[in-house]
Amino acid sequence: MKCQSKNPAAAIGKQGYPAAAALLLAAVCIGCSVSSACGAEGKTMYLWQQAYCYYIPYEEDAYISGVFGRGEAVTVLDRKITADPQTGQQKWFWRIQYMGKDAFLPYEVLTKEKPSYSCRTKITFRNLRIAPGTPLYDAPTTKENPASFTEETEYCTVGETRYWYRLFVNGRMYFLRKNNAGIESDEEAVFPAIQVNGIKKKERENLILRTKYMIALLPSVPRRLLLEQNVPIQIGRSLPHSDFEEMGAGGFASYSGGGKKIYLKETRLPYRIEACLLHEVGHIIGYTLFKGDY
Repeated sequence: MKCQSKNPAAAIGKQGYPAAAALLLAAVCIGCSVSSACGAEGKTMYLWQQAYCYYIPYEEDAYISGVFGRGEAVTVLDRKITADPQTGQQKWFWRIQYMGKDAFLPYEVLTKEKPSYSCRTKITFRNLRIAPGTPLYDAPTTKENPASFTEETEYCTVGETRYWYRLFVNGRMYFLRKNNAGIESDEEAVFPAIQVNGIKKKERENLILRTKYMIALLPSVPRRLLLEQNVPIQIGRSLPHSDFEEMGAGGFASYSGGGKKIYLKETRLPYRIEACLLHEVGHIIGYTLFKGDY
């Protein structure tokens, strides 16, 4: 019922992130320290493989803030070296801005070499109905063989370019050609009501965008359940339930009284809404399917 711990985050498996089975997650405590930074401010670089970006510069699933596909261009602000507090291992990361927040990409996933199919995607959300067997590509190019084929029929995009949609399917980012005959319908995405309290306008808009992004990453079944169950999401600097606030929770789900509702808290790191949102979605799905407290 709550996303709890001093570090209110959930261990999200990369291979299926955020598959429905990965939504019922426990919060974890993670730390890291940045020891130095240098150069490359404002430089464009390119992903030569799919990669996750993180709020804290170490590859911890709990702090994933976004996913990039192969060939995407990003603007690098600088690079930082961080040490794993558990092992002492040091690793470089690139710092970027993503949806209004600092985020970090592993050093080795970026290259200076511009691929012929490079692109910059903008974050957009479209509900697509797609015929099974429609080809999906690892990069925005049809010169390569398809990397996968659609199995479900309902998808929500998490970005687009002039000619391509970006889809997150089974833990990977794929590209779908916009003029593909397999697209049977293309409509603006619909989301649960998202209310942000006590936060300035610009940050409020970023919070709504980030919340929609996480929902769009969900497989079709949990995404549809959120809408069918009419589950609103409320975000603030603190939680309205004093017990959860005192225990250091990052969010909780309510099932009684006025119906189902998700409450989230966004303050300083490590309080970020992404992992707790997925955690609480898991509670809502468990309660809806099994009529119990999950």
